[in-house]
Amino acid sequence: METRKLKTLSIVMAGWHFKYPSLYRKLAEEALPYDNLKTDFYIASHRGVDDIDSDLTDLLRDLGWNIVEFENKGWDWGAYQQFLRWQREHDKMSDYYLFLHDDIRIKKEGFLEAFISETTGEVKVVGNSLPHAPPQEIQWFETSPHIFFWAESKGVFLDRDAVWKCVRGSCFFTLKEIADTILLHMPVRHGLHCGFGNWSVKIFGGLLREHYGNDAIHYLSHKVRRSRYIDEEYRSRSADAMIGRSLGKVKSIVPRSARKVLKRMMTGQKSPPSPPGLKLNLGCGERYREGYLNIDARGEIADIHSDILDLTFDNDSVSEVLMVHVIEHIDFHDVGPFLTRIFRWLRKDGLLIIEFPDVMKVARQVLRHKGDMEKLHTSPLGLRGFYGEPLPGMSVYDYHKWGWSAGSLKSLLQDAGFTIIYTEKPQHHGRQVKRDTRIVAIKQG
Repeated sequence: METRKLKTLSIVMAGWHFKYPSLYRKLAEEALPYDNLKTDFYIASHRGVDDIDSDLTDLLRDLGWNIVEFENKGWDWGAYQQFLRWQREHDKMSDYYLFLHDDIRIKKEGFLEAFISETTGEVKVVGNSLPHAPPQEIQWFETSPHIFFWAESKGVFLDRDAVWKCVRGSCFFTLKEIADTILLHMPVRHGLHCGFGNWSVKIFGGLLREHYGNDAIHYLSHKVRRSRYIDEEYRSRSADAMIGRSLGKVKSIVPRSARKVLKRMMTGQKSPPSPPGLKLNLGCGERYREGYLNIDARGEIADIHSDILDLTFDNDSVSEVLMVHVIEHIDFHDVGPFLTRIFRWLRKDGLLIIEFPDVMKVARQVLRHKGDMEKLHTSPLGLRGFYGEPLPGMSVYDYHKWGWSAGSLKSLLQDAGFTIIYTEKPQHHGRQVKRDTRIVAIKQG
């Protein structure tokens, strides 16, 4: 190893699984040969220390690992950011950082020297391996536009036409400079599931490109998720992953085109799929959808909190707008102008999908059960189709402000500019075929 002066290194493990004691031992042994490198070992744990096996915590302390406990926000990237804030508060910032998951597999020693030797000149971040199959640089805004609209809501604006590289949160090496300028300040998506880590991957890579250019990222290996030193996603050997791979093999037997036809038959879908691009789930409530920008005026689940009538998007910029049991909560006189605005937002062949309680169907069910007061007041096929589900402390967002039928809504969509309109079976909210209607309107070029 070069004899250049090195100050401090923090090896930071995002802790959750705590399954492999040998991993912590190997990392501690890896730092021993470097006399000019002072290494501190930390576990940024999203699991309470009391929930970790006491024999393991004793071993970790004997090996020199410090366990710092944080609330589970933001998964691995959240843990890294929480740790850096804690470290800064305690005036313990390091010159170098190695961030890892606690489910990787170390195959060969010497990776610290390899990481450090790569961080010269323009290189600021070194990944263990490629995060995905080549090409390395991708126009991420085209593949994940919802992520960048969310980032913009947090004050981070990335070049929508740019391409950039990324590193996975599983294992990457970086400098104090990057921790100070980017990692501590980038938005990290909280909640739901570990898939939000992919948001941070792309935003982190975009910010690196903005500040330092695409040469700021290098990799130890040009293989995907593995190098000669470390294999990522050690969890892939779990039973759940094995089941997932088995299902994937089954799916591979059936041609993609046949799977699409089968799905359309099962759901009663008549309309074509939406084109690639930004998808909006308006008034999402508790129905979070992956791949969409989920927007609602309240609740913690939404990506953006806003009254949907206050939204603005560029013309011809949206590929799909989904409104599931939303339109009945909008004032009658606001619906027409709002649908016209959505028409302008949609790109060529873009879809507007609306599911709602069809008042004609509701009326038939109410008349059918007019002698059964309990069913009228408690059943989804009762009066709630007109007025909304009765809940304690209902707000203005819970009540139905108007009722629509397939015919009346189609007429309004035509006035907004749509000429291709399908009526399909409902796919959400219990799929109440006897009560609900699904309408798909397509914008022609």
